[in-house]
Amino acid sequence: MPKNTTNPKFTISINVPTRLSSDGTYLVAASTEEPNSHERIKFYRIDQLSSSAQPTFLAGVRVNLPESALAVNGHLFVADTGFNRVLVWDSISDAVAGKAPDVVLGEEDLQNTVAEIGVDKLFMPSTMSFDESYLWVGEFKFSGRVLRFNPS
Repeated sequence: MPKNTTNPKFTISINVPTRLSSDGTYLVAASTEEPNSHERIKFYRIDQLSSSAQPTFLAGVRVNLPESALAVNGHLFVADTGFNRVLVWDSISDAVAGKAPDVVLGEEDLQNTVAEIGVDKLFMPSTMSFDESYLWVGEFKFSGRVLRFNPS
């Protein structure tokens, strides 16, 4: 473990990061307040990290104030807070390639973005955790719920 007198091997600069996550292949950064909306989810390949590493960005789907992006076992979960949904890709590489999400939790499709409190609905999802059995989603405002989703 580094000591407080140990200099880092390198640093990377991420504009207003909200949360970081890694599955060992990718480092994924959510930048909720990134001014360039198409750059709010950033991907870095772990094997290419350096002080000059440049991210790739989530393409193919528009997100609104994403509070977190969770990389787990090659899967990607994005809490698309402003659009009241969680986007799920079976493969992070599909998200990096600009493919549509495999699952949209909280909404019927990518066009519906209305906040609702109810079964199969989300109201400003924010924080997520995956415990190998369930995806847990905490909502940010107004409802205060923690929801559990079965990945099957």
